[in-house]
Amino acid sequence: NCRNDFSAGAFDDAPSVFTTASAVTSAGASPKASTSPGLATTGQGYNGGNGCPAGNGGYGGGGGGGGAGSAGSAPPSCGAYSSFASGGNGLAVSITGSSITYAKGGPGVNQISPSMPAAPTANTGGGGNGGTEYSHVDAAYMPKPGAEGVVVLRVPTANFNSTGVVGAETPTTSGTDTIIKWYGDGSYTA
Repeated sequence: NCRNDFSAGAFDDAPSVFTTASAVTSAGASPKASTSPGLATTGQGYNGGNGCPAGNGGYGGGGGGGGAGSAGSAPPSCGAYSSFASGGNGLAVSITGSSITYAKGGPGVNQISPSMPAAPTANTGGGGNGGTEYSHVDAAYMPKPGAEGVVVLRVPTANFNSTGVVGAETPTTSGTDTIIKWYGDGSYTA
């Protein structure tokens, strides 16, 4: 009697036990500085975007990483000071009671990008990005890591076993359901 609308871990299919794996970092393919995109694993997101050739004046930029909702994009141009390539869209899920976008692809950056993308939202499994050649003089151009993932379980409150929760945040309620979140390893026994 549990509902698992979005998952970022490995689960036992038996309704009485729910076991998470370690939190994931992102879905889809990673950005790569090549003209060929990184290919996604079937069922785990979309391909990365095409990159620029490294011989293009020495400013080859990587394509954006694939997300859970769409493929990553190619850089807008391949010259120096080109903007970063956007990562693929994530997947909006409302299992917590409000819409949250998970597993967005990480952006691909140029050797001399004029601006850097924002870090991914915490606990959404969004991809990070590489740094540029300016990272040694300005921390704003340093690489940004991907965000940790999350596992969410929504159970009818009438069937919720509060003593069966291990390693989760304090459960919350939404309507007639109880919502349990894990940001690492844990389990739930009904």
